[in-house]
Amino acid sequence: MSHSSGEIHPHGIAAPSAYAAIRAQDPTALAPFYADVATRSIDQMAAGRGLVTAEMGRCDDSLIFRESCTAAMQTWGHFRTPSFGCVVSMAPFSGGRYFGQDIVETSVLTLEPGMDFWLVAPEGAEYGGIVMGEAQVMRHATGLQLASEEHLREIPRLIDLPMHRVQGLRRFVTTVLANMARNQDVARSPSACAHIQESAAVLLVCAFLGRSRLRGAGRPKASYERIARRARDLVLSRPKEPPTLVELCEHLHVGVRTLNYAFQSAVGTSAGEFVRVVRLNRVREELIEARGGNGIVLSRIASKWGFWHASDFARQYRALFGERPSETLHLNETPAALPGTRPRRAAPTPRTRTARRRTTKSA
Repeated sequence: MSHSSGEIHPHGIAAPSAYAAIRAQDPTALAPFYADVATRSIDQMAAGRGLVTAEMGRCDDSLIFRESCTAAMQTWGHFRTPSFGCVVSMAPFSGGRYFGQDIVETSVLTLEPGMDFWLVAPEGAEYGGIVMGEAQVMRHATGLQLASEEHLREIPRLIDLPMHRVQGLRRFVTTVLANMARNQDVARSPSACAHIQESAAVLLVCAFLGRSRLRGAGRPKASYERIARRARDLVLSRPKEPPTLVELCEHLHVGVRTLNYAFQSAVGTSAGEFVRVVRLNRVREELIEARGGNGIVLSRIASKWGFWHASDFARQYRALFGERPSETLHLNETPAALPGTRPRRAAPTPRTRTARRRTTKSA
């Protein structure tokens, strides 16, 4: 990942999404770095070298970010559009305060639409998080039936979550930014961004609620089969753009828990797994069609179908098809060239009883 001193990454901030990184000697360089999404006031609070680093990846009005500073600093911020957000420490630190409340390792700092952000971070603190536009959060929360609008109002400034939830948020931030830094097609693909946004929204809403709030609807089996059939029909009717989970839930007017129960009952897998397999098959079809072509970029095809995590995509593809994506792309048409197969031995020619006797005598 390249950094520049006090300058925004060359990729800039472009619609619908972008990745940017910065490394600067002056903490105030973070203010212009976020200038188009938030107003920020930054003050160094103690003597020391104020080296700051920051990354951010954007999908439409969703922001995934990570930053650190070698000196203690105070940050006040206000997002330009009404947004929800959650922030966690990327590594343990002590001495931080959020609106005057002590931050511990399992603290989640929350942001509601119209509210300010006021953080005092100690020397060497590193933190990251998710910020999403209000409309996106509400759409995913209600579409997936995770929470109603009233559940997402008047959230405590600090939420103490179980460590595995905090670690899940850390992994998500780290993984998204690392993949955006390596693969520019992730930032350009509407499908990849839609899947990143969906994952971010679920993590954010579940952090606000302190638990998933996923409840079974108690529907009879026949109802599950109808739901799964209608969902399958929608997925198959859009071979060039499989729907996301939130689109399926909105189309069927059910929650994600009910949708998963329906697919488990009807086809023995979750709805997300079914859609993922469909998308993997679309990738395979494109790779087969592209054989023999020049300048084929695997990451571009994968991102087109919503696979933004390179290593996960390769692992899932190989688990399903028994070969790496590159092997599919460069595979010869002859069955003998299939990886992992051995050439068959020719069947022995049957010998007559007379021929066997001659062989024995000559021996």
